[in-house]
Amino acid sequence: MRRGKRMPRPRRALAVSLGLTLVLSVSATLEAQTRRGVQQRNERRAGQVDRSARDQAATDRALEQRQGQVLLDRFAQRVGEALHLDDATAERLLRELQESRSQRSGINAQVAANRVELGRLIQEAPADEDRIGRLIDQVFALEVQRAQVALDEQRRLSEFLTPLQRARIIWLQQRLARQALERRSGSPNP
Repeated sequence: MRRGKRMPRPRRALAVSLGLTLVLSVSATLEAQTRRGVQQRNERRAGQVDRSARDQAATDRALEQRQGQVLLDRFAQRVGEALHLDDATAERLLRELQESRSQRSGINAQVAANRVELGRLIQEAPADEDRIGRLIDQVFALEVQRAQVALDEQRRLSEFLTPLQRARIIWLQQRLARQALERRSGSPNP
């Protein structure tokens, strides 16, 4: 944007609002993943899984899901406003995003569980090579499944959004996710 030229106030407010919404969503997810990763590493070091730690992890996951749903609702509403969608189209967008999020969450949980199991199996002596091979295959199959969920989401969105609208949604999601990662890692924003 040229110096001296300012984005109209409503658009600027919407852009800031969208940015904050996605940043909060990505930050909450990354924080929960980091917390779970540290917790799992500590549990492996101790050689046992503590019941209270499992309860806390379950509580963290439930909180993360609630926060994620609230943020997804806000994101879909603001994207709908930014793309000038009518109420019915905005509601459909929200349903599609919720369905994809639900599928991705299930896949992410399976991938995380497989990776924890792989870490455990790698440390065993002797290593169960067959089980390790099956888990590696499952992780990559889940990655393919995750890509298929994204492809299916785009096909469904193409039924009621223009390519430009879909591209704007993707761009916003990627940009804000990248900014959230940079903020978490302490890197300067571009």
